[in-house]
Amino acid sequence: MLYDLYVGIHNMGLHFWDLPMLIVVIAMVVVGLVHGRNQKKRESDWEDEMKEKENLPQEG
Repeated sequence: MLYDLYVGIHNMGLHFWDLPMLIVVIAMVVVGLVHGRNQKKRESDWEDEMKEKENLPQEG
């Protein structure tokens, strides 16, 4: 049974680790894109906070 799976996968031109590797690569790309989008939002929020603090009257 396992031998048949091995032969079948190799007849398609793939290796046993190709599918798990593809899943990991897709997950890494998705995580990277989401992280980049969230980071840009955090930077934008931080810049807005700094602008608000600059416009506040100084105490003291």
